[in-house]
Amino acid sequence: DATAYWNALVHGRKRWMFLRPEELDALAAAVAAAGDDLVQELAGLAEPTSEQHAQASASSVRRLLLQIPAARWFGRVLPRLQESNIQFDHEEVLVEAGELIYGPPGVYHIALSLEDSIGCSEQLVDEGNLLRFVKAEDEMQSYNPALAFLGCQAAREHWPELLGQLADFCSSAERDLRRLAAEAEGDKAEL
Repeated sequence: DATAYWNALVHGRKRWMFLRPEELDALAAAVAAAGDDLVQELAGLAEPTSEQHAQASASSVRRLLLQIPAARWFGRVLPRLQESNIQFDHEEVLVEAGELIYGPPGVYHIALSLEDSIGCSEQLVDEGNLLRFVKAEDEMQSYNPALAFLGCQAAREHWPELLGQLADFCSSAERDLRRLAAEAEGDKAEL
């Protein structure tokens, strides 16, 4: 994730796993080295499901690992890695109601609600990470027109000096957001 964040759990329980970039890289390399069968099995767990034959290179496996939903990570990937005798460095924590967790920027996280949960979270965006956040330049974050538009609005209000670098991108994000809103209205009309 390009930004730091916090998550406060009001009700329920969540299981969290954190992997620093070097830990994620090492895991990807170990999976790639384990062979094509394991890589293809993990490709079937990713969203969107990879219809093509996934490459067994460390960089391809790293991208693949980032696309696996939390329930599959904890329910299928971890047991499969244990079966394959793949051990990797990471941190895990169980967060209970009333607790708060902080995630530093650049650290990949997987969070799974273990029961009905209610929480509040916030991404910490500042002038140092706004461009990466808005443009989704981090492979752990995909482009989202709504988030991009909100980031552009924040830049206009708080960091106008960054707008020169964002002008074309912000115009494109606003067009994308309007297009998505029009498509949603069209979908509603069809119902």
